[in-house]
Amino acid sequence: MSTDLLVRHADLLTCQRCRSGLVATPGGAQCSSCGRAYPDQGGFLDLVPDFAMPTKIGLGPLLLQDPLQVARYEDQTRISYLQVAAANWANQCTQEHEKEYLREHAGADGGPTVDIACGPGRWTRVLVEKFGADRVIGLDLSLAMLHAIHEALPGISLVRASGMDLPFADGSLGGVNCSAALQIMPDAAKVISEFGRVLAPGGTFTLASLTHAPRPLQRYFQHQQETVFGTKSFRLDDVLQWVRSSGMEVLDVTTPASFLLLTARKV
Repeated sequence: MSTDLLVRHADLLTCQRCRSGLVATPGGAQCSSCGRAYPDQGGFLDLVPDFAMPTKIGLGPLLLQDPLQVARYEDQTRISYLQVAAANWANQCTQEHEKEYLREHAGADGGPTVDIACGPGRWTRVLVEKFGADRVIGLDLSLAMLHAIHEALPGISLVRASGMDLPFADGSLGGVNCSAALQIMPDAAKVISEFGRVLAPGGTFTLASLTHAPRPLQRYFQHQQETVFGTKSFRLDDVLQWVRSSGMEVLDVTTPASFLLLTARKV
């Protein structure tokens, strides 16, 4: 997998230590400058081999690391979670709605598209169907999720890395998608800034996340759930400011219930 990834995207991947390029090795990849080694984990290139998930985090991130939860996450756990997290009791936004938004708005002009926190591959599959496997890269920190997506979509390139420090050269990507993940990241503004850094001019950013529930009682229960799960929702104005400050112009904003579906383009 690491050799295939580097052959497809040799000019994109960078060392997490010094930002130099990588070269393929029998066991994975190595930095061409500082020599740091990155192992092939049997289906994905691990660019953060020394990283361990913190133990004192919310229930949500913990579930995403549990192999037993991975299989039921998309069709059971996530749907129940979103009834409160997105005030989605009336099913105003289904997973099919999210998929259709991605089909319509995702882009990959000028380079491949990366699915950030790709999980077991529900949104990645939509990108593959639209652009082809050779133009899609899946990225996640969870070993369990990466093993799951490798089994589900064995033809795509996968990397283990953080959305806070993307292993891609400046202006190298045609698209970045972040579906159902921004709310579990520790610094959403920094993550969006990274998206702006790696997108080429004209590149497309698509986002599916959560906004604060509009009614006080909904917001109360939403906040209680966020405390337990270690997640968050956002004020729309804050997200729009982060996107624009990262060198992108907002093209579309859709907010069914307390979902946030957004498309932007790198200027």
